[in-house]
Amino acid sequence: MSKALIIQKIVKFPTDAETLWTALTDPQYTSQYMYGCELISDWVPGHDIVWKGASDGMVYVKGKILECREGEKLRFSTAAPDKEIPENPVTVTYELIPHKDYVMLSITQGDYANMENGKEHYQNSLEGWDEVIEDLKGLFEEEEEGDEVA
Repeated sequence: MSKALIIQKIVKFPTDAETLWTALTDPQYTSQYMYGCELISDWVPGHDIVWKGASDGMVYVKGKILECREGEKLRFSTAAPDKEIPENPVTVTYELIPHKDYVMLSITQGDYANMENGKEHYQNSLEGWDEVIEDLKGLFEEEEEGDEVA
């Protein structure tokens, strides 16, 4: 059996859980840090979730909502738009852990070990998350200067 290939990122945000949740789920904000893609879903477990280009309307990633607890946890599967979601899909989980003056965001994505070209996809996603997180953090740096995120 292959060694698990799971991405784990934990990031501190100077905001409250409600504001961070909005930044993670509102297409107006996701398009600013997720490679220009709007995140579209009704957040009901079993229903679709898609990443659609804000400028071209093209679907880049699709998946299914697996769990949604507003302001606390979001878990969903992902697949390329031209493929069916596999039996054991890569899943992404966001968990928000509020503290007095900030929120910790835990991001987990995987497992890439059992997918075709898994090591390559894992490495690309690992690097991609670093970019996405920096851009997401940028939304909150603007807020600290007086602009509101949500």
